[in-house]
Amino acid sequence: EALQQIIQAAEELTIKQKILVKIIESDDQIYEGQFGGFHLNELSSIVELVRQTDHVTIEGVTSFPCFLFDGESKLLPTNNVKTIQQAKKFFEELGIVIKEVNIPSATCHETIPFIKKIGGTQGEPGHALTGTTPLHSKMMLPEHPAMVYVSEISHNLDNHAYFYGGGYYRRGHLDSALIVSSESVKKDRVRPFSNENIDYYLSTESTHPVGATVIAAFRTQIFVTRSDVAVVSGIQSGSPKVEGIYDSLGNIVRR
Repeated sequence: EALQQIIQAAEELTIKQKILVKIIESDDQIYEGQFGGFHLNELSSIVELVRQTDHVTIEGVTSFPCFLFDGESKLLPTNNVKTIQQAKKFFEELGIVIKEVNIPSATCHETIPFIKKIGGTQGEPGHALTGTTPLHSKMMLPEHPAMVYVSEISHNLDNHAYFYGGGYYRRGHLDSALIVSSESVKKDRVRPFSNENIDYYLSTESTHPVGATVIAAFRTQIFVTRSDVAVVSGIQSGSPKVEGIYDSLGNIVRR
């Protein structure tokens, strides 16, 4: 249905629209909330539809996720990669040249050689830009971590400190934090937090001075948090400057 709409729009605008086809099979790895695409046995109907017009061309194939972290030291290809390769072969046997093979998920220095080896032309920018793929928590890689979560201690209760939430991400593996006050810098463990709860506050194992700064590093997805984002330049030169503060969708809050 969406392809038919694209064809109609392209014909009305008299343009030639390139499309990327998402492929999915029952034994592929797909996250909840991301289901969609075409099965291999449906591709012939796509080709038939595209060949009825001069305004749409099939240029590429994709799936997600194409790599997953093994929890220790490797990013391994998923079955999705085989599905993509089968789709590419199918299209090319029908004379359709596939120029773009999009193989996303955890793209970084470690996976780019794999992407090339299996015939990929693209990854995704994602967490490589901030050095926060799951692999970065286990290894020193060329991409340096460049994002931290900053909060402050709100209060203490029953031998635990509580700091303001709003930035928790349930798949981020938040484990510990630095608590910085005028008196000391201490590392403390962040207590487990249920995925069902709203992160009004997160807590640490020990108590800390109210108002102390909390610095944590974990893999996040900003757009699902209530965090603001402060973009800071000049850190490496020792002259930090806040270039702007944005909301979780990238809209400017304050320069």
